[in-house]
Amino acid sequence: MALPGATIKSIVVNIILLFVSSTTVALRFAARRKVASPIKWDDWTILFALICMVGGCMSAVWASSTGVQGVLWEEYTYDTWVKYRKVILVNIIISHFVYGVVKISVLLFYRRIFTTSRGFNIFWYALQVANAIFIISDFFVSKAVLFSTNPVSDSWTTPPETYGTHFVINFSAMLTSMSVIDIVLDLGILVLPIPMIWKLHLPQGKRLSIAAIFMSGGFCLVASIFRLYYIQLLVNLSLHMPPRGWSRTPPPSPHDLWGHIEAFASII
Repeated sequence: MALPGATIKSIVVNIILLFVSSTTVALRFAARRKVASPIKWDDWTILFALICMVGGCMSAVWASSTGVQGVLWEEYTYDTWVKYRKVILVNIIISHFVYGVVKISVLLFYRRIFTTSRGFNIFWYALQVANAIFIISDFFVSKAVLFSTNPVSDSWTTPPETYGTHFVINFSAMLTSMSVIDIVLDLGILVLPIPMIWKLHLPQGKRLSIAAIFMSGGFCLVASIFRLYYIQLLVNLSLHMPPRGWSRTPPPSPHDLWGHIEAFASII
């Protein structure tokens, strides 16, 4: 049986992003060795984030290639639906953890390359503390995801016909709040080096070029916004649309894919 287009897209995007991010991290370590620069925590944390996303990529590719993802919800057998829900939960936990780890790596990288001023230090420490709170919150969010139903197994055993009726917390509000915090932190990290770059004793054109390189990380911010949009779309449809007689969004749904795009792009 031919794989649906959405499934093929998920497989291709995940494999390409894993290859590119792995190559980027490998080149980073090779460059450190070539110039005899010490490998520091910013390097190790980005490597750890990549290793985590290998697991996320493998689960997505496996699910897409075996038919766990890629069909309409109403076409699932019950056993396949249970597998699909488990894959979704694993991806939520892995991806949200990786977002925080990558932020640590980027902030440590800033610390390595910039001669810091008092203002930079204050902002840097504020972002590190905020990110630490974000990671700790993610830990509890992961628990909340698991305990968003009672019993826990309802997260993957509730059939698609009644999906959205099994939550014992405001699941949409929880995911939305974490996504908004993620976007705010990304924005803060994105603009943090700009004042330092502008103070460099270089022609304006070169300063703009350097700033543009750092601002290219804004793609991660765009991915975060798309992920938030599709999370809201999926949850709202699940909660408010009639479950019968409605062709639900075919998994892999866009919020899963954009979640992986954001994580891999952040690593790159």
